[in-house]
Formats: sequence, structure tokens, C-alpha cells
Amino acid sequence: MPLQQGPYVFYGLPGLIVKISDEKFDYDFELIQVRDFKWKELYTDKFQKKISWEDFQKLQKNYYTEPLSMIKKPDITSFDENGNIIKTNFKEMRENIQKRIREKNNPIELNYKVEYK
Repeated sequence: MPLQQGPYVFYGLPGLIVKISDEKFDYDFELIQVRDFKWKELYTDKFQKKISWEDFQKLQKNYYTEPLSMIKKPDITSFDENGNIIKTNFKEMRENIQKRIREKNNPIELNYKVEYK
């Protein structure tokens, strides 16, 4: 029986996938070792919960909209290099996080790309 092994969504393609990448090399997989591995020991269902794509999208968009929602704003004190208290700019922090999210929004499965506005 032919092997049908490969990384991630490429598992099940005909043959053993030893190297595969996209055109821009954002994703580049290469087989470096073959060994017996016990997946059950790595991933435990105890802390996992299956959710729908729609629920995942909603969670991602909620985090994008307000990435600092878990921070109790009055409890944050920032200091400069001299130890002086400085005002924390939450608007700037939120905008920086949102910018990073947009810049790194490059999923391998393009049909599962969350669109941020």
C-alpha cells in the first residue's frame, strides 16, 4: 500500500510528501526525520472544545475589535526609564495589536481567512 503521509492538510495526498511550499514561501514544509510518534501523548482532549468556523470567526473578530478587554484599565501603571509614572495609551496599544493581527493574517487555508476591517 502506498504511503499517503504529509504535513497538515497535505496528509492523504498520493505519496509521501517530503517537501511542499507555497509560491511566496510563507509556508515551507520539509521532512527532516521519520520516527514513531505517540500523538495521543501530545494532545489531550481534556482541554479542548470543538467549535464551529462561525464561532471561531466571531471570537477572532471580537478579540480584534477589543484586544484589551481582559485588562482592568485602572489597574495598569506604567513607568518610564527614570521611574516616573506615565499615562498608558490604551488606544495606541489597541491599534498596534490590531495592526499586528492584520499583518500576520495569512492562514494556510485561504477559505478560512478571517477578514478584519
